[in-house]
Amino acid sequence: SMEALYSIFAATPNLIDMSLVSSPYHGVQMQGLASVLSKYRYDTSFLHAGKTGTMFFNVMAKRLGFSHYYGREDYPEAKDFDGNWGIFDEPYLQYCVDIFNRKKQPFFASIFTLSSHNPYTIPDHHKGRFARGSLPIHRVVRYTDYALKKFFDSAQKQSWFSNTLFVITADHTESIDDPAYKDLLGKYRVPLLIYHGSGKLKASVSYKIAQHTDITPTILDFLSLSEA
Repeated sequence: SMEALYSIFAATPNLIDMSLVSSPYHGVQMQGLASVLSKYRYDTSFLHAGKTGTMFFNVMAKRLGFSHYYGREDYPEAKDFDGNWGIFDEPYLQYCVDIFNRKKQPFFASIFTLSSHNPYTIPDHHKGRFARGSLPIHRVVRYTDYALKKFFDSAQKQSWFSNTLFVITADHTESIDDPAYKDLLGKYRVPLLIYHGSGKLKASVSYKIAQHTDITPTILDFLSLSEA
């Protein structure tokens, strides 16, 4: 997870045996997507459903140029804590919509959810709602899909929706029963979805090789912005 953030938000691959944030280079200020967008007067935020300090996300967010960081401590409802990592996906994504509604446009935000992580818990009121599948994670992936649907149901009612580019990806794969995902390459074979609220992006599926480091330049190109 720590390695993914620099790849996604600074187009910097992890070429050493540890994350940059825990390496001798941890103090280096990165030219990240957030810092570039800040130059164009975007409000920039990193929202993490877990405790502040977990995996140094707050430190990395600052290094990458995010102006605001929201952790579990900022979330108002203790009842939505999963008992392990942080706030369940469904209520947290609704909270993110509320945060975005308070932002002055244009804004850029990253949301890091956590329900699809061992020990794979879901809220009690959803017990029995999602099929279990062949692995414990399958039920939670279905819950996360449901949480994303609820997020978009709420987001599409907001004034900023039709002018927003959404990028959905994962940091790495998790427990899986397909042999194709069990080697080193398979560990990083994650989804990458790009959607614009206006619907002006043509729906298509690409089988070209892409990676996390492509996300920042792709967004800047879409916005016709320069890194200068």
